Amino acid sequence: MDTGECIASPLAQQVMSSCPILESLKAPLVDAHVVAEGKPWVCLRLKFLDLSLCFDPLSTATDLQPLVFNRLSKLTRIEVLWLSGDGGRTFGRGLIDLSIEGGLGKLSTLWLLSTVKL
Repeated sequence: MDTGECIASPLAQQVMSSCPILESLKAPLVDAHVVAEGKPWVCLRLKFLDLSLCFDPLSTATDLQPLVFNRLSKLTRIEVLWLSGDGGRTFGRGLIDLSIEGGLGKLSTLWLLSTVKL
């Protein structure tokens, strides 16, 4: 993966792990590794999240996606989730696997979720 493509990753991860009163975030081009392996998210008041994930073509989205969904599962006040698994592109990236095996069950904690855009 060209590291320039996911340049927003460290900043987005830093915001999500250090801004507890954040309620809305649009974070394009976030490296799934940064989400899965970074500090825990503390933005537990988040109501709107627009997140475009980049999966490294050398790894599998299958390994990282459950870890990303685990992070998302902590955002129990989220109402609107816009999620893209291809970094906003239609080529060369893993797509979100909306199956139980892909970790979808982890999102059962999102009781207030009313809108999902994939």
